[in-house]
Amino acid sequence: MDHGFGSELIAEKLAEKNIPVIYGPLMMAKKSSGAKYISDKAPGILSSKGVKTSIMTDHPVIPGKYLRLSAAVAVRNGMAPAEALKAITRNPAEAIGIGERLGGLEQGKDGDLVLLSGLPMKIKSIVEMVIINGEIAYHF
Repeated sequence: MDHGFGSELIAEKLAEKNIPVIYGPLMMAKKSSGAKYISDKAPGILSSKGVKTSIMTDHPVIPGKYLRLSAAVAVRNGMAPAEALKAITRNPAEAIGIGERLGGLEQGKDGDLVLLSGLPMKIKSIVEMVIINGEIAYHF
């Protein structure tokens, strides 16, 4: 299920049927008639009920560069930090059927690495190094 607005209302059923939810975007104007179902608390509620939850920005609605910020918003609103990290890495890869190749750093996967100065969901954490295809692409 993508966007998933209101999905937290049926979280138990989604978990029971093993239906993943790709939720978002979180940071959008709540002006449409369906906006009452948009909640920054939803990712935390879903993951706490056992739903494999992903967070999206719906690029270009919210540019992809704000994905980590979206995860931080979810943490601020109750999502466990470890679940938020999975919500922007492993879970979306698995939800779209490419988890055997992407979403983690296990041997055999295509994984790039971003090293931060602090925790990933802390907005003040800055990128210190980026490794792409085994090569340092950026070093602070």
